Amino acid sequence: MYNDTLTGNSKNNSISGNLVSYGLKELKNELPNNLYNIVKKYTTQELISGGFFQTSSDSVKPHHINTIIIIQGVKGTYLLNGGLYSPSEISNYNDTYLLHNSENISYIGNVCATINNYINEAM
Repeated sequence: MYNDTLTGNSKNNSISGNLVSYGLKELKNELPNNLYNIVKKYTTQELISGGFFQTSSDSVKPHHINTIIIIQGVKGTYLLNGGLYSPSEISNYNDTYLLHNSENISYIGNVCATINNYINEAM
């Protein structure tokens, strides 16, 4: 939805106004209503643990809809809200290296294993 610097959309067109409102509008256009309502609830309405009475979208600067993964299957729905590892952990690697060697970086491998576990639990 946003570019790397949160100054525009994924096509680098400027976003005027509030990034949270922009993100919700984009999601409403792209997601089925039931998934949109889940994302809206858990990013802009529910308070996060460890935060000081903040939603996840308010816990980051500038305020925006953060990374969300929804895994839905016959045995349930799982929501991963927020980054699964710190971007600083991969800042020393260039894009090409990450593209070809990410499975060799332990915290990326651990994240992949976590996601696969949730997929298996949901199915």
